[in-house]
Amino acid sequence: MIFVNEIIDSIVSGFGVYCIVLFCFSAYKLQNVNRNIDAIDDIATLIVRIAGLWIVFSWVVYIYSALTADYSNRIESHILNRMFGPYWFTFWSRPVIYLFCTQLLWIKRIRKSIWIKLVIGILLILAWNIERFIIIITSYHRDFLPNSRMIYDPAFGILFKFIYDFAIFLVITLFFHFLWHKIKPVLNIR
Repeated sequence: MIFVNEIIDSIVSGFGVYCIVLFCFSAYKLQNVNRNIDAIDDIATLIVRIAGLWIVFSWVVYIYSALTADYSNRIESHILNRMFGPYWFTFWSRPVIYLFCTQLLWIKRIRKSIWIKLVIGILLILAWNIERFIIIITSYHRDFLPNSRMIYDPAFGILFKFIYDFAIFLVITLFFHFLWHKIKPVLNIR
């Protein structure tokens, strides 16, 4: 299940990068390319809508299993502290943004608007990173050893992760796009 969640996270954050790249290239009005991009875009939004539902489902399962399991009170208080503690907004922002942003793509007007998709893509990227940033920053600011007083610079790791997620998203989207166009004539779907 952890591997599936990593792939789903890569799909959603890759969709965010895809929305930014699509926005940058939307100025070019090429007829044949736009038809192909529209077909790929339909598959991409379908995949990310399903991925958003999967993330929220796995998040609910995680919360339920963490609170009902037979662990010590320490783990339960840790989960409750993450849910309602000083950084509660980072815990709740990710599933809420994933749910609402991905499910808004069911509406055709939102799905076809390049500006709204740009905002959705940026929100998905921020939701993907916010909890990681808070965990890392709070870990570093509580570390008072003299040799570890440094400023956290996540630039290289974040850039590599964006490229990696975008590549995984493109591979999965293009796979389903080409698979759909191979199956479509066989099933005689218009």
